[in-house]
Amino acid sequence: MANWAAALQAYGWSGCQAMQIQENIWRVSTAKGTYALKISGKNQTRTSFITAALEHLEKQGCQNFAPLVMTAAGTPFWPDSDNCWFATQWLSGEKCLLGK
Repeated sequence: MANWAAALQAYGWSGCQAMQIQENIWRVSTAKGTYALKISGKNQTRTSFITAALEHLEKQGCQNFAPLVMTAAGTPFWPDSDNCWFATQWLSGEKCLLGK
């Protein structure tokens, strides 16, 4: 089972409500907003590349994706023993299907 409680703590989200949306995604509601907490399914090197790309796009002014949320320690993702976790702001809308 995914270590979502520790991941919530890594983001400093105590006293929040978390609902599992998919096997690897939780919707987290906090006093500061609503977020998507995700298991990347990739190793730390690959997750670091993905989060760096998201940070770069945001710095370049791209606004067509959910912005990355930093952990309480200021890192773009949180690695636990089995998974890498990252969070974005929650975007409501239609489910995105990206190829099969």
